[in-house]
Amino acid sequence: MVKFLKTNKAVIILQGKYAGRKGVIVRSFDDGTRDRPYGHCLVAGIKKYPSKVIKKDSAKKTAKKSRVKCFIKLVNYQHLMPTRYTLDVDLKDVVTADCLSSKDKKVTACKETKARFEERFKTGKNRKTLFGFGAYLLAVCKRELEVDSGGMVHYLWMKVMTEQEGFWEQLEIRLS
Repeated sequence: MVKFLKTNKAVIILQGKYAGRKGVIVRSFDDGTRDRPYGHCLVAGIKKYPSKVIKKDSAKKTAKKSRVKCFIKLVNYQHLMPTRYTLDVDLKDVVTADCLSSKDKKVTACKETKARFEERFKTGKNRKTLFGFGAYLLAVCKRELEVDSGGMVHYLWMKVMTEQEGFWEQLEIRLS
């Protein structure tokens, strides 16, 4: 099987506290670990996106609107939706698996990640990768699986909203 969830791939988190938020894969664990015996990855994502800046805003207001809040989390592959985008910000030296072991390491890693995301946002180079996907996914409303008595998944559908059309559409996948 092809491994496509690689480092620097932009993803959308589908489940949990940060559902619908965008993130970047920092490191992937395809075979799992002793603590988590399933495929998962270390994700650095954006908890609070920057606001829209207009021309008449003061420098102070512009600086405040350009702030970003971030998170660092281990996420199961099943709870991620990969996008076609990759991000050229290197976070491997900042965010490591052991930074989640203690609160102070996690806070310092989050601060450094926040600084890199804000720097990336302020340069304005190829903003669609993490700060907005244009006509792509805005929100996942509902996911539903149909499972038979043997535990096989036959049908999956999810309701998503796209920005370009501005209406909810249903995506269906038949697995049988």
